[in-house]
Amino acid sequence: MIKGEYEKLRDKMCKVIDITEYEFLHAQHHPIPYARAIVAEELYKMGFVWEAIGRCIGKSHSTLIVMCRKMNEIKGSKQYPQVVMMYNKFHKSEEDVRD
Repeated sequence: MIKGEYEKLRDKMCKVIDITEYEFLHAQHHPIPYARAIVAEELYKMGFVWEAIGRCIGKSHSTLIVMCRKMNEIKGSKQYPQVVMMYNKFHKSEEDVRD
């Protein structure tokens, strides 16, 4: 069940920031770790536990928790416009992402 939801959210995020699945899972450069955090947070809001989310994304649950906290601190900041744009665009409807 989590795998299907994860794949939908991962694919949506890959469209939003125009990256491959491989980049989503492995890239370390800014802002891709925040993309993973946004997807992880969304899965958590859907009721999945951090450990299961971590297994899907390939990161430890503690790494995801720390990244989500950091992302929530900066998502309203003007110092991180890429993260703000990515967060806002991800949370728009599917039709808006295609535009």
